[in-house]
Amino acid sequence: MTSTFRTESINRIGGELELSPADFLRPDLPPLPRFFPQRNHLYLDTGRSAIYLALVDIIERGGRREAWLPRYHCPSVLMPFKLLGFKLNFYTCGSDLDSPSGLPEVFDGETFFFIHYFGQKNRAVCRYLESAPGKHFVIEDCVQSLLTQGVGKQGYSVYSFRKFLPLPDGALLASDLPLALAPIAPPDESFVSQRLIGKLIRNKGEEKDFLDLFAQAERMINRFTGPREMSFLSRYLLDRIDLVDVAERRRNNFLFLSRLLEKAGLDYELLHPLFDSIEPGEVPLGMPVVVAPHLRDRLREYLILQKIYCPVHWPLGSGEGTDGIVELKLSRSLLTLPVDQGQDSTAMAYLIEKVTYFFNAIGKYIRELSDASECN
Repeated sequence: MTSTFRTESINRIGGELELSPADFLRPDLPPLPRFFPQRNHLYLDTGRSAIYLALVDIIERGGRREAWLPRYHCPSVLMPFKLLGFKLNFYTCGSDLDSPSGLPEVFDGETFFFIHYFGQKNRAVCRYLESAPGKHFVIEDCVQSLLTQGVGKQGYSVYSFRKFLPLPDGALLASDLPLALAPIAPPDESFVSQRLIGKLIRNKGEEKDFLDLFAQAERMINRFTGPREMSFLSRYLLDRIDLVDVAERRRNNFLFLSRLLEKAGLDYELLHPLFDSIEPGEVPLGMPVVVAPHLRDRLREYLILQKIYCPVHWPLGSGEGTDGIVELKLSRSLLTLPVDQGQDSTAMAYLIEKVTYFFNAIGKYIRELSDASECN
């Protein structure tokens, strides 16, 4: 298969969203409350800070230090629960992340935590919560669904801006309940500065330069000890981003990528989308694809060589809450193809061309092995 693209003409696809000086010169835009419908908002540095403050508020309201969480989650989710001494119980959302089981039959003051995965509304869990018996508190994780409409309607909603937007830091805790005040530290200027520099030089310098900055910054927030405020810098940039345009671009990229992937006709056992459609109002984080586990990391490494950066959501290890067979299998097979607003149809076509080339080459290699075996 001959490439129709010149690699040097393609900017990096996926990975950290970049910043340029022009982003600081955009006009201030009016607020868009429809994306965050609850009445009370706290702007914070990270999603784990938002979870921590929600739990503090729940404790203040008489909630027990016991919680239910999905087995499939970002490992950082557990930090605030453990820091506040919560007993943890786990349920599964199934291999499609939309078939929950092991849910509590009745609540007695516990906290129920659930996730809207990859921008899709978690309708199955929402239906369960409509009639869940007993006193309970709900934390709705909208980190992967920042701009999806129809989420953020439960007790406490957690959002992360830096997953969708080119901000150095930023998260939101939203609730219709008045939020109890808790000590919130000022922004970590070292963390913010390192991520800002990395975003500004990402398409200018050597990869090692900005990757080292991002890695150092992540190590900083992994030493989570309590909540911090969102930086002035990120609030300034957030006020200048057209969220409606961001949502539309992500939806268009996802739908175009879905059509290209279907047209490619890849072997279902080698690669297929976790879901291949989105409902009106849903805005994807990316396109999660299920890859044959023995090929997932090889595909990811190959795509990096082609300037395509696909995250893994999430790399789970065996242990507390992640010992379910379904969850570990998902962790070892899911790869997220980027559809962010910085890409266009040319980038999506390049991405699918490289994915197709990889699997065609694998198929040719397997056929050659089979032919050699028959000859022997």
